[in-house]
Amino acid sequence: MTDTCNINEEAILEKVMATIDQERERLKKLKRSKKNLLAKLRIVFRSCLLLSINDGEVTRDEMLKMNYDIFRKYCIMNEDVRKYLLLMEDISLSAIEEDLKKYKIDKEFLKGVYDELYSLACVDGKFKAGEEEIIGKIYKIFKI
Repeated sequence: MTDTCNINEEAILEKVMATIDQERERLKKLKRSKKNLLAKLRIVFRSCLLLSINDGEVTRDEMLKMNYDIFRKYCIMNEDVRKYLLLMEDISLSAIEEDLKKYKIDKEFLKGVYDELYSLACVDGKFKAGEEEIIGKIYKIFKI
């Protein structure tokens, strides 16, 4: 019985270590993209804000998911989130499109943002028509 537990624990440990290595690589890649990092951050923020606006209401769970799952993934935390949100002047699909045209944003990044948005839309257990509409439009301009 003990040997079985050790094998399972070792498998879990290996999986956790592999996940840590993947996250390190993701962060290294994000750091290397300095020339378009601000554009990427604007895309993340604008997409989240557009989803929230089209939702009609922002629940506590949605706010927590945005703050702890999405923004932290891009190393924007706590007070910096509030400061950056206050700096956002143009919260529109056309502003996202402009950044996509001006900067070469990789499809892998955009797919990750889209997946996070979809998960965010579903966090309250209701996928509303407004959310579905804006997610469809974001999908279309991301061209993924």
